[in-house]
Amino acid sequence: RNRMVSLASYLTTFASFYDIINMLREGITVVRELDTSLTEMRKVSDESLSSLQEYQASTFDRANQIGTTANQLSNSTADWMRLGESLNKASESASVSNILLNVSEFENIDDATQSLVSMSQAFKDIDKLDIVNKLNVIGNNFSISTNELASSLQRSAAALVTAGNDIDEAMALTVAGNAVTQNAETVGAGLRTIS
Repeated sequence: RNRMVSLASYLTTFASFYDIINMLREGITVVRELDTSLTEMRKVSDESLSSLQEYQASTFDRANQIGTTANQLSNSTADWMRLGESLNKASESASVSNILLNVSEFENIDDATQSLVSMSQAFKDIDKLDIVNKLNVIGNNFSISTNELASSLQRSAAALVTAGNDIDEAMALTVAGNAVTQNAETVGAGLRTIS
């Protein structure tokens, strides 16, 4: 019986040691990723290093509020800053991109951000969060997923706006086309061509 207790104790200690090693590895990976995203923000911004570091420190609380990671939030902020947005504006846009990621079927923040960039450039008079809310409502109530609708509009929104359509009309055309074809990519390309 003592041998069994000793063996159990040994195995518990051994497993705990490797759990600690794995936690340290994960911590190092997170630090590297955050450093990379800080470097990206520095490349595309005139902000001081201290203000970018302060922003990055605040991303942990904001990330918890919207259900993402500080790294994803920082990377998305860098993408928006690359488009010329200020740190504060890019920070808000990054939050909305991460909300889109959460309510859609996008697999990563880069795809969600790219889609939102295209739609927000086309529909400049609409708040980004309003765009995401509209996508989410349609994705939950019609035979098209939120990311399919967003991806289709990514391809067609600029052409549809140029042709005089607002966001509701663009979404309606996309949903109607997708109901027939069941291929949002084709619908987006087709709407762009027709427009």
